[in-house]
Amino acid sequence: MRVPVVEVTKRVLALEPAGFAPGARVEHLIDAFNPGGTPVRDVSLVDPVDTARLEAIAPSEGGLFDPRTSRIEWIPPVRPPWRPSPPAAA
Repeated sequence: MRVPVVEVTKRVLALEPAGFAPGARVEHLIDAFNPGGTPVRDVSLVDPVDTARLEAIAPSEGGLFDPRTSRIEWIPPVRPPWRPSPPAAA
């Protein structure tokens, strides 16, 4: 039996010449990928937010920020993994 796998990466980008100075805008990019051949079901992605250091939190792509828990949660649609097509007959 194959076990479903999800790979997650997170990057932070400076959006202003000030870089990561106090008050500068930054963008967090989170990528989730299913590299396996087994569908992943009933998954959500949760990102804790350091509200002591960040303000004006505006999630995108359907993310919901909960100020009580300082977390952003995404519940992605469930899609089967991409499977390569068999080679064409010669």
